[in-house]
Amino acid sequence: MKLSFPTKVINGQISSNRQPIAEAIKSFEGKEIVLTIERKRKKRSNEQNAYLWGVVYPILKDGFYQIGYKLTTEEVHELMKQSFVKVDLVNESTGEVKTITGHTSNLTTSQFMEYLADIKQFAAEELNVYIPDPNEQVNFKF
Repeated sequence: MKLSFPTKVINGQISSNRQPIAEAIKSFEGKEIVLTIERKRKKRSNEQNAYLWGVVYPILKDGFYQIGYKLTTEEVHELMKQSFVKVDLVNESTGEVKTITGHTSNLTTSQFMEYLADIKQFAAEELNVYIPDPNEQVNFKF
């Protein structure tokens, strides 16, 4: 069982959810537990996700098509994740590190912005296509 309680630390003290946290700890009486404390991070927004799937990936898909690759949007997504979303897994016993492809849904808003910057640079250098910023007005000539 994994429990999660949002709270804030003020003057070295937990400021909210004290009672539920105490009750959760009591529920594990006599058992070994792992207590993890981490900073709460914002996940990418719905707007960022819509921009990725509605603007960025379609432009990349077209760019790949122009150089001879007929990819689905999902294949473009997988290719970009493999290129730019890396997660290191560390064996705590041996120290061995394995790098795997992560999930974009786990990226914080700032990590997501880095992901988009990497994709934009790739698109410009490798596909010779421009990806506009989210609120940028673009005129297309047909």
